Amino acid sequence: MMIGTSYAQQIELDRQLIGSGYTEYDNGSDFTFSASLGEPLTITRVNTNLILSEGFQQSNYVLSDPLIAQLSVDSAACIGANDGAITVSFVSDKLTEPLVYQWSNGATTESATGLVVGTYSVTITGANGLSVTNSARVSPIDSIDCTPGFYTGITPNNDGDNDYWHVDNAFAFSTKEVSIFNRYGALVWETDDYNNTNNSFTGLHRNGQPLPVGTYYFIAKFDDSNYKGWIEISR
Repeated sequence: MMIGTSYAQQIELDRQLIGSGYTEYDNGSDFTFSASLGEPLTITRVNTNLILSEGFQQSNYVLSDPLIAQLSVDSAACIGANDGAITVSFVSDKLTEPLVYQWSNGATTESATGLVVGTYSVTITGANGLSVTNSARVSPIDSIDCTPGFYTGITPNNDGDNDYWHVDNAFAFSTKEVSIFNRYGALVWETDDYNNTNNSFTGLHRNGQPLPVGTYYFIAKFDDSNYKGWIEISR
């Protein structure tokens, strides 16, 4: 403000200088009304406890004694993997313990785990009834799609083509359990660590003998997701 300029005069000068964009302070009030030059009118009301905004995202912080929840994020390995996590790392001490956590994915603990790429929110409520909400995004470390893809057939005749059952993106998961059954429901092969190099299904029974041609069925668990399907053995 210019020296010797009254509050009302300064407001008028601000309006003249920046046109429709101006900031108006209401003396004696807890509220601030603001607009920005060159943008659609945005009204932001600020008091010592809350920000209400229209049109544009505003800061999570308020002017005085805010309610704050800070989140830390562990990225997912890739798109389709469900190994991401978000943890509440700090909560304003204005919320008295015990705290209640309610995540958008249904989790009710301090951390939400087993997350795929996406945005998640959490509301934390204190024993005194005060609550705060924040959100964070789980991003992939690698931008490839690592959803497991299960092939539907093998031709285990040692010609170098389709000699084993290939599972796309098996490398991206820590849990890779596979069980294979014949058409009568009998277990013929299984592993708790499937991979496409030295621990794959090659058309052999778990006793080491070749399985007859035909259709077999698999149940797989990759991390926390379950899959079912079929495999055709041809020779």
